[in-house]
Amino acid sequence: MYWTFVGFNTIIIMSSIFLIFRTIYKEDRTLHSNRNMEIEFLKNQLIQFDKDVENGLVGKDDKFNRISIVRSILKLNQNTANNTKLVRAPTKPTAWALVLIVFICFVGTHLTYIFTNDNFFPSEKHVTKINKDTSPQQKQPSQETVENFIKKKQNRPDLDQNSVTDGSLEKLVYELQTVLANRPNDLRGQMLLVKNSASLGNFVTARKAQKKIIEILESDAKSSDYSKYAELCVIAASGYVSPEATNAINKAISMDPQNSQASFYLSLLLLQENKIGPALKTWTKLIQKEPSSSKWIKMLIPQIENLSANFSTKLSAPQETDLFNIRLIFLDVLEALEQKVEENRETIEIWASVIRCYKNLAFAKKVETSIEKMRLYFSLSSSQIEQLEKIWTKND
Repeated sequence: MYWTFVGFNTIIIMSSIFLIFRTIYKEDRTLHSNRNMEIEFLKNQLIQFDKDVENGLVGKDDKFNRISIVRSILKLNQNTANNTKLVRAPTKPTAWALVLIVFICFVGTHLTYIFTNDNFFPSEKHVTKINKDTSPQQKQPSQETVENFIKKKQNRPDLDQNSVTDGSLEKLVYELQTVLANRPNDLRGQMLLVKNSASLGNFVTARKAQKKIIEILESDAKSSDYSKYAELCVIAASGYVSPEATNAINKAISMDPQNSQASFYLSLLLLQENKIGPALKTWTKLIQKEPSSSKWIKMLIPQIENLSANFSTKLSAPQETDLFNIRLIFLDVLEALEQKVEENRETIEIWASVIRCYKNLAFAKKVETSIEKMRLYFSLSSSQIEQLEKIWTKND
């Protein structure tokens, strides 16, 4: 993507440089001006000669003179048309100006890509820069590489004894870490470290402690232990699904295909790999399997709405077969979600999310029927529905 961006801008820049080169040359207007004055003088002589003819003052040699004047005018006109003289602009200043323009354009292209390549999904924002610190053989950055990058970017200090208050949860967690450094196989201690570190937002420590739990349990580790580790990996990496998280997801699903936690993070992995169709099918299965009150469905709703919003900008190209197929798969997700929302009599906000998704994907009939259902469930008046539609339109 980076080189596509740079290549496209290079075409534009080189076109601009070609036009700049053309401006190095300029036409000699002084030469034209001198010739025009001479032609004008001869034309005045010709006019005077014609007046003399009218007054009967023409001599024997005047006809010859008139022919000479006409020939001189024609010759000057011909020379002006054929001999356009071009004069070069100063070479050194122009060359340095071109070098400066080229440098600014290419550096500006690189910086523009960097500053505009952010994404609301934090992981995608980091991966390009992180890849510079990884070996060529490693296609994806590791969990620790991402964590170190985020830590460096956020400039977070390490937790130590002097940075915590006595009696605080931070102090207790620090003391627990100190104890576990000497007793790493303390299963209960590692479980407490996972729970309390996560509550403090220290997901890196929680992730490492959960990894240690799996190592302690060995063959006794359950599917939920692996899926919990995958979740902590993703949160610690700001949404990026690392190879370590991927392995944990696959392990959890192989042990229990019905593990909803693993299925949710599998869908994020599929989206990260741009496998939209499989991700949507995973969502449909998850929604159909889980009760309407499930936290996984609530966590899916913003994901579904964000993805539908991204697709709304691409629907102007219906000739794309892949996009058409994905839209149909997306419809299955929304219908399954609407059924869950309808069963649980969810809040207006969740209904609004479903309707916005239908609208983003241009399912006009579904929008109408969903609005009517919502109106009946919440006993809304027509004016209230209109107000809600104005809010949705404004948000779009």
